[in-house]
Amino acid sequence: MKNVFKPASLILYFLAFVVFTIGGMVFAARTGAAEGQGLAGGAIVLFNGLIGGLIGLFLSFFLARSENRSLVIRVNRVLFAMLVLIWVFFFIRGKYITNDSGTSSMMILDEIPLVHSSFGLTKSPNLVNKPDMGMGFFKPDFYDQKVLYFHGPPKEDSRHDLPYDSITFKTTQYGQYEITYGPPFLVPAHLKMDYEIFYLTVVTLHRDWAELVVNRTNGQTAWVSLSQGEVTLWPDFLLNIFSVEFKDVGSKVFYKPMSLSSTVNQPFSFLRPLMIRSDWMKVNLMDEDFKEVGEGWIRWRDGAELLISYNLLS
Repeated sequence: MKNVFKPASLILYFLAFVVFTIGGMVFAARTGAAEGQGLAGGAIVLFNGLIGGLIGLFLSFFLARSENRSLVIRVNRVLFAMLVLIWVFFFIRGKYITNDSGTSSMMILDEIPLVHSSFGLTKSPNLVNKPDMGMGFFKPDFYDQKVLYFHGPPKEDSRHDLPYDSITFKTTQYGQYEITYGPPFLVPAHLKMDYEIFYLTVVTLHRDWAELVVNRTNGQTAWVSLSQGEVTLWPDFLLNIFSVEFKDVGSKVFYKPMSLSSTVNQPFSFLRPLMIRSDWMKVNLMDEDFKEVGEGWIRWRDGAELLISYNLLS
């Protein structure tokens, strides 16, 4: 028993606890134990880490009782080397980003511009050249899941590393929903929580994941699990909008969904979506009293450019 309190033994306890705790947390993340668990997700990962740490502490205690002190010292060296490798891994992981081609490139922090958002300032680690309209929108399920986790790109087995950030929500005493924490880079496409509006632009869809634009000012993206919210593609989104308007005042309404068709000359104030066919949208023409005065077809997009505007609160 006298060996269990020697300096080498005390170092062994510490190193074993730390390394096995990290191992338990990584195991929980890699097996998806915390996915879809909302606020409990972080606690589940932490609990698995604690179990791992206790196992490491238990094993190290029995090893410390050994009379072979050289073995204890060798194990300490191995555990210390593992701890250093873990630190190096996470350090390098934080320095690298994945570009559009799927290859890694070095991120020089001093050259990344500061981005202002409603939550503060941050250096943006995952920029794209120009934000576009994307495929549609992702709305977090803040009704049943109080944490939305942000990940890096998915691996070949569809799993992710540990989330690098998150958004947390709460329900107020009046039954409304609020954001209690958002990362500094967060600038959603649409955000008005008192109307339960929270949309992030979808740029990539995976079978289990979605890549979202988390900062609309610079195109920074992050990946989320599809189990944490709902994806609405542009046609479905626009067909549930009450009215749309042209961005360009010179845009025209056509009788048929083709540019060579004759144009509709009926005056109108609003356009109400009825049907979408590829780049074309059939609309009702409405006057200032929202009475129907005609119908026609408009071009609602040109490639990745949205040609119309809309108001979610109309």
